[in-house]
Amino acid sequence: MSKVAMKKFLNDMTGRVVIVFVGIAIRVNASVMSSFTNDYKIENMIETNMELIGLIISTMAFLNIFVHYALAHMEEEEEELKI
Repeated sequence: MSKVAMKKFLNDMTGRVVIVFVGIAIRVNASVMSSFTNDYKIENMIETNMELIGLIISTMAFLNIFVHYALAHMEEEEEELKI
């Protein structure tokens, strides 16, 4: 990977890693947030939905990281083909 592509990729990584941690935090704190209600059915629904949302956010952020890494790697290959 070229130095320019690697530098651009690493500059964008901080935001993506923060999103991964936000998703993990939502998933871990689902049981805490669901305990604020007294109804068992709503409590179970809140906990399940928060775990699902946290999992989706984390998975999408990881996927975003891998796709941008592949694009940065392909950018170097395209530059080599032009020369």
